[in-house]
Amino acid sequence: MELLQLIYFCDAAKTENFSQTAKKFHVPPSAISQSVHRLETELSTVLFYRDANRVKLNSEGKLFYDAVKDALTSLENAKAKLEERKNGVCGEIRLFIGANRRSVTLAIEKYRALYPRVSFLLNHSTLNDVSAYDLVISHDLARCAGMERRLLRREKLYLAMSRMHPLADRERLTLSDCAGESFVSMHEGSSLREVTETACKNVGFLPKFTVQSDDPAYVRKYVELGMGVVLAPEFSWDGQFSDRVILRDVGEIYRDTYLFFHHFATQPLYVRRFAEMLVEVFEE
Repeated sequence: MELLQLIYFCDAAKTENFSQTAKKFHVPPSAISQSVHRLETELSTVLFYRDANRVKLNSEGKLFYDAVKDALTSLENAKAKLEERKNGVCGEIRLFIGANRRSVTLAIEKYRALYPRVSFLLNHSTLNDVSAYDLVISHDLARCAGMERRLLRREKLYLAMSRMHPLADRERLTLSDCAGESFVSMHEGSSLREVTETACKNVGFLPKFTVQSDDPAYVRKYVELGMGVVLAPEFSWDGQFSDRVILRDVGEIYRDTYLFFHHFATQPLYVRRFAEMLVEVFEE
């Protein structure tokens, strides 16, 4: 029984797709199939159901997978601890930040104070290839399909507008009242833009985006100047508007922000530590 054989088995157990596992490890699908077959022969136990088009882990396979997964995690932890003792904690965390920038930046600041030799590769713009990142902070379940996830925050969205806006004198508003109004927006593909579009479509209209920016500070400033309205997240933007802006409750509109990751237990220890710190910061 070889270590690489167990690594192949664990990944195949998660994907239930030998071709997908082979692609990940840059080997032919036959290499994965043969490796699993040798493992089954050594154990005298069939681990997968097989038919013409797919494989599926059976009950014996699930039992073996749980044990091997824990063993591989222990090995990775031991390796990481030896590397820490020798070199200190070092590495690179590839991070996509699609929402809640302020909280994520606070987590990075706290983490860097503890582990200054860990570097970050950050992207705030558009999420395309999720495989390019160790961790993804986003609302986007569709783009991150197939990744494990944990809910970091659910926050209500309020309508923010200048006190000089024509709707500002109305104490009771619905989002439908904003049909035809100008919206200030984050860039296309951003979390707030997509949540806004979905919320408006749900009440029967397409929002008219007349101003857009990739900087939340400028979005808030343009709203203050009376150039449009915006759906503002209650936690992420709490305390960020001047007193020239008012917030109105326009119904049950929420944004869920998730932490997405690939096979958390097999991530490097320094990545898992940062993920744990993210959760702690969001829970504070």
